Amino acid sequence: AAWPGATAPVAGGPQPAVAPQYPGAPVPPEQAAAQQANLYPGVAVPSPDQAELEKRRKFFLSARLAFAAAALIAVYVFAAPYPLGVPFAIAFSIVGLSLAGSAIYASRRASATFGGGAVLGASVAAVAFFGNLESVFWSKPFFDRPGRPTLAALVLLAALILAVFAAIFAARGLRLAQRKPVGFAGLLAAGAAVFALANIPVQASEQVGGSWLPLIHLFYPHETGIETLASVAYLVLVTVPLAVAALRVGPAAGRAGIWAGWIVAVAAWPVWTTLAVAAAPSSYGLTSYGVPVRADTGLYLVWLCWALLLVLGAVGLLRKEQPQAAAPPLPFAGN
Repeated sequence: AAWPGATAPVAGGPQPAVAPQYPGAPVPPEQAAAQQANLYPGVAVPSPDQAELEKRRKFFLSARLAFAAAALIAVYVFAAPYPLGVPFAIAFSIVGLSLAGSAIYASRRASATFGGGAVLGASVAAVAFFGNLESVFWSKPFFDRPGRPTLAALVLLAALILAVFAAIFAARGLRLAQRKPVGFAGLLAAGAAVFALANIPVQASEQVGGSWLPLIHLFYPHETGIETLASVAYLVLVTVPLAVAALRVGPAAGRAGIWAGWIVAVAAWPVWTTLAVAAAPSSYGLTSYGVPVRADTGLYLVWLCWALLLVLGAVGLLRKEQPQAAAPPLPFAGN
């Protein structure tokens, strides 16, 4: 043979197909299935067509759940027991659009992997956003009465649960498997952690008498136990999607989708804060605040981190990653 893996011509018949043997070379699906069957005897290995069909089914289910969560957002805004105003309505619209847009991509065959990643990123960010608001309903005394406040709390809780299951099915469709973080994926994961921590400093203050008091930030004074738990959950959940993309998602399209869904959904909170500051005190019906509200350092820090992650993610989309030599995957691991 002139090179490793080559075979001599067979007289009277075609040359048998042999996969290239150099590191990182693509392996035909049939040969990969045979290798897995030899490595893991007794483990049922699906055919490539069956695995692809199962992946698309999970992405489609996650898309339907994301659509349902987006639809409940409009119901929540209508049922909320206090005047949300334009800033909150816009913030909810951003979350809803990120979920609906991700679901559209996940429903299409050509973009299913990207869309599944986008559903995962947007849904986890939505859960963080919904969880903070849900904690307010169950911790403030003026919400402890039946009727419209309870309806709003239940609608928001239903949207949160739907987003959780959308993220779960999207993750199953991506077939998360351990991998080495490469390129911008690891950098984006670290940036997401910094972005989450940037939400702790005060983002906006309100003027009461002659003093400025903290209004919007995580772990604010006198918050209840459930609100503290929601703040901790926000820090964790906002960090999770890009960390998962860096450490567990193999396909580049899936990692790009996670970043795209996440970067849109997490913008909802700083957008609401920015619009509330710009509109306060009440003017043109934009907000219900009756006192002046000013931006603080935390808001500028959050926007700075978000803008850097937007640029880094866009640059990462334009880069071509070098192929990595990897160990043989377990059945259903990798993509």
